[in-house]
Amino acid sequence: MIVINQKRIIIVLLMLIVIFSACTKGLHLKVTLEDLVVPEYLPLTGELVLAWTEKLPSTPKTVEYLAGSYILIITHPGEVFTMDLTSSEKKVRRWHPFRNRISTHIVDRNTWRLYLVSSMDDKLIAYNMLNKKQLWKRKIPHIGNHTALIGGTLMLSQTTGNIMALDNDSGELLESRKTNKQIAGMMRHHSDTLLIITADGGVQAYTKKLESIWKLSVNLNPNPVFTANNDRIILADSDGRIKVIDGQEGVLQFELDVHTPIYAPLLMSEERLFIATSAGEVLGIDLADGKVLWRYQGSGLINQPLLGNKSTLLVAYARGKLVLLNQDSGAEQWSYKFDHPLKRITLVPQGVVTVDSERQISYLQVLP
Repeated sequence: MIVINQKRIIIVLLMLIVIFSACTKGLHLKVTLEDLVVPEYLPLTGELVLAWTEKLPSTPKTVEYLAGSYILIITHPGEVFTMDLTSSEKKVRRWHPFRNRISTHIVDRNTWRLYLVSSMDDKLIAYNMLNKKQLWKRKIPHIGNHTALIGGTLMLSQTTGNIMALDNDSGELLESRKTNKQIAGMMRHHSDTLLIITADGGVQAYTKKLESIWKLSVNLNPNPVFTANNDRIILADSDGRIKVIDGQEGVLQFELDVHTPIYAPLLMSEERLFIATSAGEVLGIDLADGKVLWRYQGSGLINQPLLGNKSTLLVAYARGKLVLLNQDSGAEQWSYKFDHPLKRITLVPQGVVTVDSERQISYLQVLP
C-alpha cells in the first residue's frame, strides 16, 4: 500500500512539474531583433499558391502577424504559441499563461512585449518576447476585455465602467476614471489620445491622464463596429447605419444608411471608406461627400475584417471564399474557394493566412 501511494505521489508531482513548466516557459521565440524586422508587403495581385495547410490543436481566437516569418496564435482554451511560415515544423511549444481563457491581448512592436488579459482570472501579464521573461503580473478585479497602448501607458477597461491607466514598465496604477458606461471598444487615436466606444454607440476621447477631451452620443444599436484614422472615427451598426465623426472636434460630419446589417469591421484608405454588409455586398464610399463610388455583390455573409493591401481590398466570405477587389473600381482581381467556412484571416508580407471551421490553418503565398 505504501509503495502504491508513493507511486501515485510521484506521478502527481511529475504532472505538476509538467504543468508548471508549460505555464512558465512562455513563447520561446528563438529570434533576434534583426529577425523581427517587418518586411514590405507584396501586392496580392500576383499568382496565388497554397504553400501549406495544417490542423491546429484547438480553435484559434486570434491569428496575428508578428514580424519576419512569425505569426502569433491565441486559442479559445487559452494557449499561446507561434508558427514559422517558412518552417516544415511549424508549431513552437504551446504556453498557458492563465488557468482560464485569454480575453484580449496587445503586441507592442516597439519593445516586443506581449500584454495578455484574462477577464475570467482577473489577471494581466506583461511578457518580453525577446528574452522570454515575464516583466510583471497584476490581479485586477473586474478587468474587462478592452485594452489600448498609448506611449508608455497601458489602458484597460473594467466591467464596472472604469478606465485604468497603468505604467507599461511596472504595471503600477497611474490613473483611474469612472465612465458610467458599458465599454464596447478602446483604441489609440493620434499619438496620445484614448478613444472609448460605449455599448450604446457613444464615443469618448481622453488624454493619457484620463482627462476628458470630448464626448459624443450617436444613435446606434449596441456594440457597433468601428474604425479610426487621424482625422475621422467611423461607426456602423446592425441596422446598416453609419456615422462619420470628426476626430479632432468630436462632432458628427455626416451619416449614411445602407439598410442592411454591418458586422464586419470597416476599413479606411485615404479619403475612401470600405464597408461590407451581411448580404455579401461591398461598397466603396467617398469620405469627402459620402457618395457611393462602387458596389460589388458577392454571395453570403461577411463578418471578417476587410483588409487593405496596396491598391486592393481583400474580402472573406463566411462560406469559405476569398475575393480580391480593386479599391478604385471594385473590380474583382481573383477569388479563391476553400472547402469549409472561414473563421479567421490575416495578411502577412507574402500572402494570406486563413483558419477554417475545421481548425485548419492555411498559408496562401502570393508569387511576384
